[in-house]
Amino acid sequence: MPRIITLLFCVFILFNGLAQEPSLIHFDVEDGLPSNLIYSMTQDKEGFLWFGTDKGLARYDGEKFHVFGTGDGLPDAEILTVYCDSKDRIWLSPFKQLPCYWQNGAFHVGNSDSLISRLNTRSSWYDFIESSDNRLMIFNELSTIHILEEDTIQSLDLPHNPRSVFEADGKTYLVTMGEIFLLENGLESKLHVPWLSKLSNRKYLIGAAVSDDQILISYENILTLIKYENGAFSVQDTLMGYNGRIRHTRSGEFLLVTKNQGSLFLDCSKGDIHINRRILPDKKVNMAFEDHQGTLWFCTSDEGVYGMPLNAPHHFLTNEVNHSHNITSLSKDADQHLIAGNDEGGMYFIKDDQVSYQFIGTLTGSNRILAIQPMKQGDLFIASDESIYRYHQGRSSILPFKFTPKTILSSNGRLWVASSSGIGYFDEQNLQYQQAVGSRRFTSLTRDKQGFLWAGGMNGLYSSADNFAANWADQFEMLDSRIYALCAGKDNVLWVATADNGLLRLGIQDGKIEELIQVNERLDQPIQSIKTIISDNSNNIWLGTNKGVFKLQPDFQVSHFDKHDGLADNDVNTLLMKDDTLWVGTTKGLTRMILNQNLAIDSFPSYVSGINYWLNDRYIQEPFFNNFNGFRAFTLPRDAGLVEIQLSGLDYCSRGNISFEYVVEERFPGLADLTVSNIFSLLFKREQSNNSGIVQGRLNLGTQIRPGKYFYTFTALNTRGLKSNKPDSIMIVNKANWYETIWFWLTIWGIVFLILRAVYKNRQAYRDLNHSVSKLRLHAIQAQLNPHFIGNSIYAIQQFFYPPDPEKASEYIELFNRLLRQSMTMSEQHFVRFDQDMSYNTDYLSLIKLRLGDRFNFTIEGLDQIQPDSPFPSMILQPLIENATIHGLSPGGVSILTVKFIKSGSLVNCLIEDNGEGIDTIRQRKSKKHPQHQSKGLALLQQKISMLNRLYKTNIKLSHSDLKDHDPPRHGTVASISIDLEAFSDIAPSKEIS
Repeated sequence: MPRIITLLFCVFILFNGLAQEPSLIHFDVEDGLPSNLIYSMTQDKEGFLWFGTDKGLARYDGEKFHVFGTGDGLPDAEILTVYCDSKDRIWLSPFKQLPCYWQNGAFHVGNSDSLISRLNTRSSWYDFIESSDNRLMIFNELSTIHILEEDTIQSLDLPHNPRSVFEADGKTYLVTMGEIFLLENGLESKLHVPWLSKLSNRKYLIGAAVSDDQILISYENILTLIKYENGAFSVQDTLMGYNGRIRHTRSGEFLLVTKNQGSLFLDCSKGDIHINRRILPDKKVNMAFEDHQGTLWFCTSDEGVYGMPLNAPHHFLTNEVNHSHNITSLSKDADQHLIAGNDEGGMYFIKDDQVSYQFIGTLTGSNRILAIQPMKQGDLFIASDESIYRYHQGRSSILPFKFTPKTILSSNGRLWVASSSGIGYFDEQNLQYQQAVGSRRFTSLTRDKQGFLWAGGMNGLYSSADNFAANWADQFEMLDSRIYALCAGKDNVLWVATADNGLLRLGIQDGKIEELIQVNERLDQPIQSIKTIISDNSNNIWLGTNKGVFKLQPDFQVSHFDKHDGLADNDVNTLLMKDDTLWVGTTKGLTRMILNQNLAIDSFPSYVSGINYWLNDRYIQEPFFNNFNGFRAFTLPRDAGLVEIQLSGLDYCSRGNISFEYVVEERFPGLADLTVSNIFSLLFKREQSNNSGIVQGRLNLGTQIRPGKYFYTFTALNTRGLKSNKPDSIMIVNKANWYETIWFWLTIWGIVFLILRAVYKNRQAYRDLNHSVSKLRLHAIQAQLNPHFIGNSIYAIQQFFYPPDPEKASEYIELFNRLLRQSMTMSEQHFVRFDQDMSYNTDYLSLIKLRLGDRFNFTIEGLDQIQPDSPFPSMILQPLIENATIHGLSPGGVSILTVKFIKSGSLVNCLIEDNGEGIDTIRQRKSKKHPQHQSKGLALLQQKISMLNRLYKTNIKLSHSDLKDHDPPRHGTVASISIDLEAFSDIAPSKEIS
């Protein structure tokens, strides 16, 4: 009953008229202008905007304002007029001063410029107009015109103040108050226009503008439209009650700027003066200017400057409509007219920029319109916080639905409803409700390209392929979250906005999920708090968030739109795409954005506008005012730090929301500034991964820059995805300090090298000396071994004389003689062939056998394991064998000596074993008889092994053990010597072995 009562009070209110206004750019003193009083403005050929104010001249580079005053060379800080001519001179009209101009980074003023000094009149105000043949005409309030052509000046006095110049049929005409003059060869001829002559007697000429063959002239309180045809002028129409300065716009309209009636766009194409629209109705506008991109700028007396880009975003539902502007849903009716629902149970109908409002109903005063679903027969179904409505022929009625709806969707003759208690549908014919799935809370619905429905809930995603039975979050964990929005894209793609995991891209087929991609992992900056998703015909995805609108391209490139781009607010509730227009519903109104504006790409240049850095605790700014789009180099002062490159992209439609793509190339710094880091960087390209990127407004080069030359190229990118085809570049030169150059370090390294070389040579000489000494000592040791052997042999020979045995003595002497010759040869060499050394040892054992007869036997084993030509330390086994034949003889019975070689890899172990008393018994007996006695032969052998180890970096080891300690225990001694033959493998036989 309460709802029926509410509906009885629903009122249909129609607002015919303009319920919209463009989203304007605004700059004032808080943005850097020197004053809010702006007299005039112009644009130079580079694209920079110049503003004349009462407190100086300002130049805007797309990022910030640079202000010029008398300290910079201006003759007066109050600039009444600014104008750019074809030579890129910025002409200025200072208050009560001669005109001056800015060119090539400097002001040209007064007597310092020969051209200006020839102007022979003084006035409080000047204006400038240039004809197509590059003749610059300077007007003043004294009815004088100065014509500048090349280096000549011609001054003409006129009966009335000139206000405009136009050209027709190749001729130049000058419009003054009451007359039109033809300028030919510097001479004036007056053309009579009767209507103007009448006005000139009682009206003051304010402004004039020309469009093709039409001239619109503004006098006090009257507009006059004049047509030029076949050299004659005729009045076409007049409009009373309006006056102001006039200009012709790129769109073909005249723009009239007034002090008290706003700025009016006038259509005169049909021969009459027709007011199309009005903007800034409450602003005091001094003049209007149109820049290269078609942006209209309005200079005001007290509020700075306003800019209206071509096809600027428009805000609908302004304060002219006294209802809530919190837009919660958007849709189109059967005729493709826009419908917007708000949060108090009302809908706006927008048709041909006309807005009407329909109140649907509410019980509490807060009733969000969540979804609007148009039907083929022209009806609308509306889901709100309170219920579901049917809107038919201007009347609304409540459908029988007892749950809280969240969204609705029409599919195959059914109106599907996602609600707090499940999913169901109304039959569109009889409007009977059927519950499909209950006991679960659903928040969103969509239909894919194959016709399957998808429903998002509080903890997952469901599909109509199985009647919404299975939760796909059971298979894909990232879907286990509250789902805010769904959108079906092309190529079997489903986009899902979740609370916990952001945006997900699902690959679907036949109502099933085959693939899941978490989009934020592919993005440099994640997109959060997504409220709504739509797709366009180019397969782009548009996301509404609490930080504006994001456009996501198929390659995961992102563009961002917010209040800087004209949105009514950054908190976006809903989106709708209609042709090339994006409608954005925000908490503070509805915004229309035309996306495909087809702006000329060459009207959007990129500039390096300056260099900033810290030096000696001072922040220094170096702005650039000339030499744009050409080679420019900047040399940093030594010790400059925190260097920033200031960037400008002159796309004023983007409202300063410009990013810059940069590429840096390190170049050869020159021999004088060459450093070690330069060489490594240029040779190995170690910074290749950091040579490009995207920045906003400025590029910070870090705390310190490595000395060198760096060539930067910058290309501006605007929010519409347009890339400038006029990149700018700069060479940053950072000179090296003397202590950083390669030459300084080469000098240091050279000195260090010479010192190290001297140290090395001294140490090498010391090592060589030690090596020579060690060799001499080794020779001395071997020389001592031979006499020891000779002494023992002579003692043995004596035994053959007592009793005499001439035959054995002769044989013994012969064998001894051969051993003696071999000993003399081998004692001079450190290494001999293995077979030579063993031949010597075999002869020695044979000599002992000859002396002792049957009381001594010997065996040699393992010779076949060692290559005969292997280098072997000479006479290293002979002292051990000799010692065994002297001290290791058996006290009773036959003495047996065994020489055994065991080879493992390159390691050779030689065992010399006897069956004598044993080394322990011998040592005990010697210690009792001769406590100080030590075997001379073994002592010399130990010295020889030590010398060999030192000279040849080997590790020969010698040891003795008593056989009674072996298993099984027995009499005798074993001497073990291990030699690594690999240590001698590089010894050439030709050098060491004869």
